[in-house]
Amino acid sequence: YRKWLRKTGQEMDALLFIKECYPNDDYSKRPTILVGIVGAPSSISGFLKKWRTNRVDVDSKGKPCLERMMKILAQGEIHNNDAEDAIDWDQAMSESTLKVSMQSVMELADAVGGSVWRGITESVVGGP
Repeated sequence: YRKWLRKTGQEMDALLFIKECYPNDDYSKRPTILVGIVGAPSSISGFLKKWRTNRVDVDSKGKPCLERMMKILAQGEIHNNDAEDAIDWDQAMSESTLKVSMQSVMELADAVGGSVWRGITESVVGGP
């Protein structure tokens, strides 16, 4: 699934980061999975259209199916003009940083869009 997301991100010329955030940093619990897509509006809308219309997941019987659990939390411009310099995009998009603490997700949201994006992220994963 992540492989499909990353490949589609490259095809649509969009930066993509995927994070698994665990409640209260308890890695024995089921994570909230956050996917951030950064790019031109046309790239993002094309990416989301492909995501909704391609069979990217499998059901309990192993049969390919459409993604039905996706929720768009926010869509808009990056509010932090310094975000491109403030974020190490290679690190943010790295597979090695998939499982992260709530604090790391909050810091990334803050770097991307300031308090607006941090607030949206807190509402999903819970925050301080």
